[in-house]
Amino acid sequence: MIFDRESRLKRMTEETTTEHMPGLLYPVLALAVVSFALAPILVRYAEDAPPLAVAVWRTVTAALVLVPFAARSALSTWRGFSWRERGLIVAAGVFQGLHFMAWIASLYYTTVASASVLVTTSPLFLTVLGYLLIGERLAARTVAAIGGAVVGASLSATRWRSARRCS
Repeated sequence: MIFDRESRLKRMTEETTTEHMPGLLYPVLALAVVSFALAPILVRYAEDAPPLAVAVWRTVTAALVLVPFAARSALSTWRGFSWRERGLIVAAGVFQGLHFMAWIASLYYTTVASASVLVTTSPLFLTVLGYLLIGERLAARTVAAIGGAVVGASLSATRWRSARRCS
């Protein structure tokens, strides 16, 4: 294992509990869901801008919104990581940025539905890579849930595409 999972999870849950603001949990969760749902559509509206510019502005905007709320907690958590862990976190951030660039660029070449289906296949790739790279095994129930989510997204995209052709 790369990290001591129990201590990391314990520290993360202690720092991210919503006990002091229970009334905000569901509204903030709803805002997050709506934000994710609207992202590809808003990117479509920005199709005159280069994909890299859209990715950068999307990330900068998110940072400006989130940093005031997370800075103190994130800084104390960051100090608890070793240099190796910090390097892995930075590498993950770089790959997340590359993902944003590729996903936003994909919206310029295909439909929102097709791009969304491709994104929903990421759990499949992560499952395979997790097994090959670190020997991680998932419960059959988790694998079934991943498969169901990918099949559901594929079916909804296919139905949307065929409904669009008929109209």
